[in-house]
Amino acid sequence: MKQLLLLITCLLLSTAVLADPATAQDEAAAPAPAAADGGGEGDEQQPAPVGGGSFLMPMLIIFALFYFIMLRPGQSKEKQRTKRVNIIEKHNQVITRGGIIGKVVSVNEDRQELTIVTDESTDTRLVLSRSGVWDLYEPPEPTEQRR
Repeated sequence: MKQLLLLITCLLLSTAVLADPATAQDEAAAPAPAAADGGGEGDEQQPAPVGGGSFLMPMLIIFALFYFIMLRPGQSKEKQRTKRVNIIEKHNQVITRGGIIGKVVSVNEDRQELTIVTDESTDTRLVLSRSGVWDLYEPPEPTEQRR
């Protein structure tokens, strides 16, 4: 996906760069209009306008592609993750932002805190804020090894 975005970006930028020198040469080759007052000073040439408009459109297209390919999917995934973290209840398994996996034993809604047990045999407990929880943890299904 990133390679496709990079290819489109390169193509759009190359067309913008190729289009600017051609328009600048055409405008420079065109004769300057004579002065309207006829004062004899019609020999002065006006500077050619800069072709910035042709560069603006490819940049807008690149920005739109970047937004819809890279940013938008990430935003929707983040919303779904936040929704799952906000509905955590007792006995759910969670994974913290640091990678610690534990089982929720208590939820304090007032202080936005969770207490998790990481090791049942030693009763190791951690108190976390909800923002410290990355997501609900779903252990992978055990697969049979073929020999």
